[in-house]
Amino acid sequence: MKIQTLIEGISSVLFHFTSFSGAYNIIKTNSLTSKMNQISFSRSIVGEYSSSYALIGVLFTIDGSKLANRFKGSPVGTENYDEEDGTKTVYRGRENRQYEDRIFTNKISNFSSYVKDCLIVLPIEYLEKQGEDEFEDSYIEQLNNLPDVVSILQKKFGEVKFVLSERDLANRRTYSVEHAKKRLANPELFWDVDYIMKVAPKFAKFIGMKAEPTMYQFFYEITYECQDEECNSDYESTNDPKLKGLDWDFAYANFEVEAQSVDELISIIRKTNDPNTIVKRASEVNDLRYVYKIELSEDITIRTKNEENYDKIKEKFVWYHPNL
Repeated sequence: MKIQTLIEGISSVLFHFTSFSGAYNIIKTNSLTSKMNQISFSRSIVGEYSSSYALIGVLFTIDGSKLANRFKGSPVGTENYDEEDGTKTVYRGRENRQYEDRIFTNKISNFSSYVKDCLIVLPIEYLEKQGEDEFEDSYIEQLNNLPDVVSILQKKFGEVKFVLSERDLANRRTYSVEHAKKRLANPELFWDVDYIMKVAPKFAKFIGMKAEPTMYQFFYEITYECQDEECNSDYESTNDPKLKGLDWDFAYANFEVEAQSVDELISIIRKTNDPNTIVKRASEVNDLRYVYKIELSEDITIRTKNEENYDKIKEKFVWYHPNL
């Protein structure tokens, strides 16, 4: 009896998953290379071989039939080194659901000619609410590579689609670049937006991420003519020569404002630099005629972060009564 052996060839549709930086280099050189004499693909996006690599990156759909016209290859499973002294690769794809195909070459030139489709895979569940300790350096690096890989893929293939969850990947549900940007820019997605903007600025700029508004408190110190018989301040204690010999007291005008950056905060402070506006904020004095001096305090406080002192602002403002 003659025994026939069925040798499976390269699958008609293959998938290759790689990081954002890996995808950028592949498209830039238009080649897929390997240090070994084999390049791995997957026959399924849900197999163990594919899912073990599919964190965030680019998923290329490859024309396997076209590859088969030029290269030799075969499906493989795990390499069982307990059998036959570790010399034989045993195909067990259906058993362990790896679904891996290997092309026996160390370089595939003109790679883009084999690409049928490409998807940017960025599952939100890998990003959502992760703290600084959990947000690995590799994730940060990949996020910063995202704008460049989107740009080079658009130039090469035109329209580019995003996949934003593992379920979407399995169901091949995709989103446009603009829709993906809107979903990724949701501040509720991240544990600390300021941290993401600091460590992944290219990614933050690409999706249009904006820092959560911070509440600041600053105040003006108002020196005014004391109208009462008893004043709280000793006029001899001032170092300001313009106030020597005057009977004066202190009042304060407090401001609480939201700002998304230091520059915006400075702009807001400058808009408050009107003596009449400042005096109206003070309960002790409401007439500019009795005010000797108005000065912006250096004590600026971040109210939304445990009332930390904010020493980055060196803004100055001093106003004196014209008669002084």
